[in-house]
Amino acid sequence: MNEELEKENSQNQDDELESLINSSTDEEASASSDDSMSVETLEEKVKKLESINKQLYARLQKIKEAKTKVVKPQEDDEFKKKIEFAIFHGKDLTKEEMEEVFAYAKAKNISYEEALKSPVISTYLEKSREQRRAEQAQVDVESGKSDIEKKYTPEQLRSMSLEDLKKIIPK
Repeated sequence: MNEELEKENSQNQDDELESLINSSTDEEASASSDDSMSVETLEEKVKKLESINKQLYARLQKIKEAKTKVVKPQEDDEFKKKIEFAIFHGKDLTKEEMEEVFAYAKAKNISYEEALKSPVISTYLEKSREQRRAEQAQVDVESGKSDIEKKYTPEQLRSMSLEDLKKIIPK
């Protein structure tokens, strides 16, 4: 809505400036037929032209400011590094986890691989995975079975060792 109003306002200003310029040239044409232009007439024309010049200059400054406000796209190298990291680690990490790795790496000014190996990110990923497993293991309301019960039969669960059970059952 604001853009439409600005365009309309800009168009109105264009029309005003064009009419001022045209009237100025019309007066010059009529005045050139009279070789005796008065000093007052010339001063009026100079003032009109100066006014037009100031308006045009102000519009030019607004355009320059608008161009400097344009958001620059992310650097290609940084984007390529993120894509490469996502290709290698995308199957293991969620989007949120990757964003955490990116933010940590940027804050510490280290590579994404180094950030992934850091104790802070390792702990974060561990907690995040535990939480995901716990959410997945919650009992499904419709079937009344947890994800573990859906994947394994009761006989398979009974025959598993204690270590295997600890691996599949969330804490």
